[in-house]
Amino acid sequence: MRCLIAVALLTSMVASAAQAKLNPTFSERVAETGDLVAIDVGEGSQHFLGPLRIYLVPLHAADQLKGEADPRLLKIGELGTAGEFGTPRVLRFEVPDLPAGDYTAAIWFRGYETGTWADALEGIHPLLTIEAADEGETTMVVDEGTAAPDGSGEAAWPDFWAVILTTGVLAAGIVGLGWRRAGRRSPGGASAN
Repeated sequence: MRCLIAVALLTSMVASAAQAKLNPTFSERVAETGDLVAIDVGEGSQHFLGPLRIYLVPLHAADQLKGEADPRLLKIGELGTAGEFGTPRVLRFEVPDLPAGDYTAAIWFRGYETGTWADALEGIHPLLTIEAADEGETTMVVDEGTAAPDGSGEAAWPDFWAVILTTGVLAAGIVGLGWRRAGRRSPGGASAN
């Protein structure tokens, strides 16, 4: 009978440990700086003592972390309330300004029995590829937010000629005013004396 009870207890402990396993996924596979992305940490989050501290780390460094203070970790947020179970599953975050490349998550939690912090994702690497912003796709903006449809800037030519014409009229007025003050009546140079 004691053996049967021990097996039942061991089975329940293994089952709860299996339920507590996190299997996070990103809502997007590819993103750019400033994009909104969500990470779903998985169904086991409610079995963890809050908070879960969530970081991005370069994929190539994920298995080489030297604790939560590792400089390669960039914190993107926390889930849950300190000292409480029932941690939510989803964290939404804005992709930080990081070099283009492949990143994964590191999720640190505080053990409720040991009180020490540990990485809940050792060996699990959900992938988020951060791409550089497309710098080649610039659009010429002309006259109050309208853009040349092909990026050529042709829509700016009417404005260009308007500026040239206005400048010419203004210059002619200034020159005429200067001649009048000098006592001249016309560009021919005849004086009024």
